[in-house]
Amino acid sequence: MAWTHLLLPVLTLCTGSMASSLLTQPPSVSVSLGQTATISCSGESLSKYYAQWFQQKAGQAPVLVIYKDTERPSGIPDRFSGSSSGNTHTLTISRAQAEDKADYYCESAVSTDTAHSDTVTQVDGEVRHKPTNPFPVSVIFCSPRACAQSLSRCVPGPISQAPSPPLLTPWMGVLHKVYWPMIWTHLL
Repeated sequence: MAWTHLLLPVLTLCTGSMASSLLTQPPSVSVSLGQTATISCSGESLSKYYAQWFQQKAGQAPVLVIYKDTERPSGIPDRFSGSSSGNTHTLTISRAQAEDKADYYCESAVSTDTAHSDTVTQVDGEVRHKPTNPFPVSVIFCSPRACAQSLSRCVPGPISQAPSPPLLTPWMGVLHKVYWPMIWTHLL
């Protein structure tokens, strides 16, 4: 009996911040349908900061699936869960479905200036790595109180109104705006 496997490419997204650290993820995760996929994200001093996870399916905009380590936005299946232990954050996908095949991004408030990505595709049973592809990312700073009260008070540069979640998430007084040009052309 042939096993059907999902290949879940994993992308590491690192953004500029007040501190500097490198987030690392495995390049890919392969899982059988109905089984559990576990994707880790590690980084120096990561225990002090929240992580969030994005899912991006081919040809679609990224979707926030986990924020503040363990929180799941409405509309995201409970098969997706997040956890944190020490300097490692983990995304777990239980009862994996075919539609879970996607790129997954880990993001934290502690990271480097350069965004990194490494995706893996499976072609005729062979796993091939695509070259690293940097994404432009900008960082938004605001006070913890303002972030807790309203995201609209945290204004990204010259833009007069901050986009609504899930693109902006408050972490320890720092907001990160993940900037994919295709997303912003739809928002602005």
